[in-house]
Amino acid sequence: MKRVLRFFFLSDLRINLSYPLRMGILYWLVALSLLVLSYTVLKSQISDSHLVLRLLKELFIYELVLGFILFLITSIYAVVSSSDYRKIQRFADEIAKGNFEFNPELSPIADKDLISMKESLNKLRKSLIISRELLKKRSEKI
Repeated sequence: MKRVLRFFFLSDLRINLSYPLRMGILYWLVALSLLVLSYTVLKSQISDSHLVLRLLKELFIYELVLGFILFLITSIYAVVSSSDYRKIQRFADEIAKGNFEFNPELSPIADKDLISMKESLNKLRKSLIISRELLKKRSEKI
C-alpha cells in the first residue's frame, strides 16, 4: 500500500520534477472536469451541437494557454524551492560532519517549514559549538 501511495503522489521523484507534475495533473483534472460540466450545461441549453463544440474548443484553447502559464510558474517555483531543500539537507550533513561554519541562506520564498527546520538546525549547531568549547576547557583542566 505504501508503494502504491508513493507512486500515486510521485513521492520518489525529485521535488523540482514532482511538484510541477502534481500541479499540472491537478490543473488538468480540474480543467477537464469543468469542460465536461460545460459541455453538459451548454448541450442542455443550446440545441446546435456545432455551436456547443465550437465554444468548447475555444474554452479548451484558453485552458491550454492558462495551463502552460501555470505550469511555467510552478516549474520556476519548484526549481527555487528544491534548491532550498538541498541547502537544508547540506546544512544537516555539514553539522553531522562537524563543520559548524556552514550556514546557508534560504531564498526569500522559502516555505515556513523549511525556515523552521533551518532555525532548529541552527540551534543545534550553536549548542554543539558550546558543547565542543566546554569539552575543550574540561580537557585543558585535566
